[in-house]
Amino acid sequence: MDNALDIQERPRLSARGEATRQKLLEGAEKAFREKGYHGARVADIAGNAGVAIGNFYRHFENKNVIFLEILKPFFRGLLEVTGRQDGDESVLTQAQLAERNVRYITYYTEHQRLFIAAYEAAASPQSDHFFPTWIELRDRFFARTKGWLRSLIKNGILPESTDVEFIGEALGNMNEHYVYIRIVQLERMPDQQEIELMANSLAKLWWRALFLESDAEK
Repeated sequence: MDNALDIQERPRLSARGEATRQKLLEGAEKAFREKGYHGARVADIAGNAGVAIGNFYRHFENKNVIFLEILKPFFRGLLEVTGRQDGDESVLTQAQLAERNVRYITYYTEHQRLFIAAYEAAASPQSDHFFPTWIELRDRFFARTKGWLRSLIKNGILPESTDVEFIGEALGNMNEHYVYIRIVQLERMPDQQEIELMANSLAKLWWRALFLESDAEK
């Protein structure tokens, strides 16, 4: 089964065709950022790209398809910036987790208009192309957290009785919902000090949830 976030093979286009397709992608991103998922129309996308509506349909079936095409690299970027950057995942410290949260919140802040459109699309019965990708993205984040928890169990840091599936999803949902409500839904632009405060608070909550001993936070 193809991965919904992978780059799919498509027919080769002429140089002119590729240029038109790129203009449409740029026009679509502008439309979705400015008007959201529901507000953006094919006419807006074509107008932003400076092409006829008919040209849009030569490249994309509908606005759902082009929206997913925009979000694929965006989601891959989110996974990349929040990945571990300095070695073994099993020895991730609270400070390193906070730094990961800084990257996560910063990315959310920089792209909050696309996040708003993405949440709109995920909740819409008309976005059948997008919803599976949204679920897959969340599952990837949860899988990474669950893998980290399993490594802690393997190294004797967490007990074998730890409910990896439940705790991994609960921790991931806490971060996602908190950042979405505080930044995306309210359309706020936090400064660096607030981002770091949010990141450290979330990291501390994770640590307190996993380790009761005070020395576990060192």
